[in-house]
Order: sequence, then C-alpha cells, then structure tokens
Amino acid sequence: FTLAFALCIVSMSYGQHFFLYNIHSNQNEETMVVSNPNTTHENENNSRSVNAGPDLTPEIMGYVKLYNKVPLEQAVIALDAEVTNVGDELTDPTDANLTVGDYDENVALTVPMGAGASEDITFPAYTATETGFVTFTVTAEAADDADPDNGIDIRDVEITDEVLNRQNDNYTSNMSIGSPGGILGMTFDVLEEDVLSGVSFYLATCTVGDVVTAQVYEFDG
Repeated sequence: FTLAFALCIVSMSYGQHFFLYNIHSNQNEETMVVSNPNTTHENENNSRSVNAGPDLTPEIMGYVKLYNKVPLEQAVIALDAEVTNVGDELTDPTDANLTVGDYDENVALTVPMGAGASEDITFPAYTATETGFVTFTVTAEAADDADPDNGIDIRDVEITDEVLNRQNDNYTSNMSIGSPGGILGMTFDVLEEDVLSGVSFYLATCTVGDVVTAQVYEFDG
C-alpha cells in the first residue's frame, strides 16, 4: 500500500533529508499519486444552544478524521467519535448512529450527560468491500434536541487500491529544514499487515548538491 502525506520542503542544505510523500505497495508498478483534496464536512458548532433542552453535536475523530485515502486491504475501520452536549442536561436514553452505505450501527450514550459534557465512543468496525468513495455519517439527536440541525458530522474517504494518505494530498504551509539538514516525516497507522514497495516525494525547491533520501521506520506501540 501507499503511505502519503502533504508536506513541502522549500529549502534544503547539503546533507540527508527525509520527505515522504507516497510509499507504494503495488509490486508491479510505481507511480506518483496526486489527487484533489477530499471533501470534508466539519461540524463547526461549538457554542451552547440558546434553546431549552439538550443539544448533541457529534464530531468524527481518530482514523477517519486523519486519513482521506485508505487502501482496500487496510479498510477495516472502527470509527471513533466525540459527542458533546452543548445544551441542557440529557437524561433520556439516546443513541449515536453511524451509517456507511448499507452499514448502520448505534452506540448508546451514557446518561445523564450534563451540560457541556462530552463522551468518546467507538462504533463496531466497518469493512470496505470495494474501492471508491464512501461517506461516514455520524448523527446524535436527543428526543427533545434544542437544535437538531447540528446533530450530524460527515466525512468522505476514498477506498483505494494502494494509497494510505493523510492531509488531503495538500500542504497548507511551507517547511524548511535549514543547515546542516535534518528529517521530516509523519507517522501512519497500519491496521493490517501489508508490503511497502516504493517511495515518491515532491520537492518544491532545491540546490545543486543537495542529497535527498527516503527512510521508513517501524513503531510498535
């Protein structure tokens, strides 16, 4: 599979540098993978509702928030979410719901949930069966929810043949190593055993004589 993230080295000094953009697992072909940023839908409501009653706002967290591309062989995903009550105390039994296509699972929230309280939840694992885009939709709504419109969070993820990608294939700021050189990199969560077969990277600016190397490190724990 491919590990991919978007950082951009804009200045380098002579020495050893690490810039990992893609690592490929297709053993027969190595290609640079470039794509448009994925669509994300962020829940931006973080203030308490002015209406009476509980007001639940879910936010997708963890793996699905970090990765916008996941290889099919790695796509066994137990989605994490945080549900916050920005209204009055919740006392009635209430579920958070996750849908991904035909996948439909509920997790019961702990009640009572006081005003301003949050709960971290994990849904049973979703397993992708084919490549393409999938939409993770988390909802949480009390029976007397003060603002049902903010009770949803959505994240689109592309299931790919070989790419595991962070940061939407897009860097938002420049990074410079400077003299005498150094290392830039990022950690990845590898959920299933697989094989890495190549590295590709994007270098915005360089100087004749610069040396660029790619290194892969394994962390257990």
